Amino acid sequence: MSDGKTPQSGSPTTRRLRAGPYLRHTDAQLVELTRNGHPDAYDELVARYQQTVRSRAFAVLADYQAAEDVAQEAFIKAYGALGTLAEPERFAGWLMTIVQHTALDLLRSRKDNPSLENLREQGFEAPRPTRGLQIEKIADREEEIRVLEVLAGLRSDYREIIVLKHVEKLSYKAIAERLGMTVSSVGEKLSRVRGLLKQRLEKKKIGDDGGTDKPDEPRDVAR
Repeated sequence: MSDGKTPQSGSPTTRRLRAGPYLRHTDAQLVELTRNGHPDAYDELVARYQQTVRSRAFAVLADYQAAEDVAQEAFIKAYGALGTLAEPERFAGWLMTIVQHTALDLLRSRKDNPSLENLREQGFEAPRPTRGLQIEKIADREEEIRVLEVLAGLRSDYREIIVLKHVEKLSYKAIAERLGMTVSSVGEKLSRVRGLLKQRLEKKKIGDDGGTDKPDEPRDVAR
């Protein structure tokens, strides 16, 4: 990066390129272009990963607005540190590490546990993590908010494994390596979390739980 400045064409977490000269470039090519004085190439990287970055931060924080802030900060940090990335083809994993650390730093700085108590007053788009739970077919914003509230009420490790599988689209093997689990344990845990998420969504839809969490999470088997 020749001038050390961040891209000038809009907020990196909200701007999405619909078309452009960099659409067919690989991540590694975009990293090199950015390093060589083409900050608009970084906009394409942002467009590719902004949803995944937000969802990854949300998995840690259970707070949509905080996840937006972390995403913004992570993209800025990554831009400033591109010169240290030894293997540009590994940009995605490197970026996710920055997101994870940034989110955990924020979490540690909080005095209280994170929550999404004011979700209904916020306008946002829900991460759409899994076809099996019909989240991609959500028809209205009220249902989107219901999904996020339920996700926020799950344990952080439950949110994380859902995001890794259905947002980052990692294989069971890759998730196992990331989390220090066996592949079979990943499958078992995903099955439990999907079941719990579906159960809570159904409860919330008919108003049985009144929007509050109940201690119905299954116990984990040994990882």
